[in-house]
Amino acid sequence: MRAVVVIGAGAAGLSAALALRDRGASVTLLEAGPRPGGKVGTVHEGGFLVESGAIGILDRDGELGPLCRRLGLTLVPARAEATERWVLRDGRVHALPASLPALIGTGLLSLREKLGLAPEPFRPRSRSGRANGREGEHAGGEAGREAEELPESVHAFFTRRLGPGGAFLAAALQSGIYAGDSTRLEAAACFPSIVQMERDHGSLTKGAWAAVRDRIRSRRAAGLEGAARLASFPGGLAELTLALAREVGPSLRTDARVLALHREGAGYLLEVERGRTVEELHADAVVLALPAAQAAPLVEPLDGALAARLAEIPSAPVSLVHIGVRAAELSRPLRGFGLLAPGEPVIGTLFPSLLWAGRAPEGAVLLSSLVGGALYPEISRLPDESLVRLVREALAQTCGLPAAAPALLTRIVRWPEAIPQYTLGHGARVEAIDRLTSGHPGLALAGASFHGVSILDCLRDGRRAAAAVHPD
Repeated sequence: MRAVVVIGAGAAGLSAALALRDRGASVTLLEAGPRPGGKVGTVHEGGFLVESGAIGILDRDGELGPLCRRLGLTLVPARAEATERWVLRDGRVHALPASLPALIGTGLLSLREKLGLAPEPFRPRSRSGRANGREGEHAGGEAGREAEELPESVHAFFTRRLGPGGAFLAAALQSGIYAGDSTRLEAAACFPSIVQMERDHGSLTKGAWAAVRDRIRSRRAAGLEGAARLASFPGGLAELTLALAREVGPSLRTDARVLALHREGAGYLLEVERGRTVEELHADAVVLALPAAQAAPLVEPLDGALAARLAEIPSAPVSLVHIGVRAAELSRPLRGFGLLAPGEPVIGTLFPSLLWAGRAPEGAVLLSSLVGGALYPEISRLPDESLVRLVREALAQTCGLPAAAPALLTRIVRWPEAIPQYTLGHGARVEAIDRLTSGHPGLALAGASFHGVSILDCLRDGRRAAAAVHPD
């Protein structure tokens, strides 16, 4: 049996370990922390169910179903109101339209911005797909040539396709996923399917209709009814990672920190700290299912160039502030999934107790706010009291929560490296990382730093890494 060590027991590492076990490998899964799951975690406190990271999974094509059946889990779709989302602009809360045509009737955009949407189907597609990503910089000389070589930013792509309103829509769209800076994020890396719409159909409008048609057909072919809906589990998302950990079995070791990774003949030697002892592990192959910045120092002895490229992938810090209050305290009723506030220190607020039962006691609501991100990293590091005060000020404006309303629950979760940032050049960077990694047989990288930041993306990436080090 091929001995494989997986480092990191987040979603990607758990998925890789399970796939490797299915392929007949002898697997050891090492997790530096006290529990598996990474940023996926669920806490039950005072009748509230609080998630430490994402609150749900959007499974568009039904790929999560077979895994849940294997693990004995029951997916619970969010209430239909989950499709309703809100956005803050210039101090006013607006409904976020679900389609490009719906933007025409919204007050979210100005008349000038609405008029800018009309020519979208007729605008020419990008000739190269690699436009200038440096907004405000004129092409010319060395700076111009360097800019022309950069991929197109999220801001530039949506502004080019949608006109002046595209800048705000780009900020709103990415903030709920990446908490980033739309002028620095790479469009093709962050939104590959949307960029592909332009390449295939020459228009986002035409591409969106085709995507809806194709998704309906694929869901029908898979025996799935209705549109895809956000889903979770009765006891929260930790049900998934804990079930994966149980399936992986005793090969999972927590509180096991990898101190060093060395080449040893055709395999690898790992130095692992557990408690006060350091032991050596020998492996035929290794999967590093860690954030890029954590993987970089481990691969430095193997390949300095690979470590340098990994270190180039940053992450945005985010603090989650969960506040539970009596619903009667709110001066306006809440609806939907949540509210985005692009460009603000409080990036947005989610309404998990409106989406699933059991997230708050009877008569109470749970408000989960995200603070900081790439635009305001220092704000995410505020002391607890200041952080809560900032969030409550934002909730007073957006949700009608009075300053004097008592909190039934206040819980803060801090992630100094919360969300990988797919900044300009990310696609080329990952290509270089893949090329350098291929020079080390039996080594693979997996996780949110590379091919997608969602839980489903990480599960897929874990399976990909397993196949790379232990092909059929």
